[in-house]
Amino acid sequence: MGLFSTKPRGMTPAQEAAARRGPHIPDDDAVNAAIARAEARQAKPVTTTAQAPYETMTVKLDMGLKGGQRKLEKLVADGWEIVSERKKGALEWGTKTAYTLRRARA
Repeated sequence: MGLFSTKPRGMTPAQEAAARRGPHIPDDDAVNAAIARAEARQAKPVTTTAQAPYETMTVKLDMGLKGGQRKLEKLVADGWEIVSERKKGALEWGTKTAYTLRRARA
């Protein structure tokens, strides 16, 4: 045995094996708590999330052309309602406008 040995002197092979096993054996309290948590998870009722009353859609249309206006009119005729409109700013490039549409869920 060296001077800096971590092995305590005088242990029998059975004591050494018990010392190695010791940290891996959980306490009864820890085991009981883990079982209680598992039972609580299983006993928890399943909740269903309610669907939102509206379905939403975001559409980017080029309003510089007539086709974009026609597409928007067609969507409004199908029952979609315009919730918000975001036009490009003066410093942004392009003519696309983003519309957020919604309609009642059937």
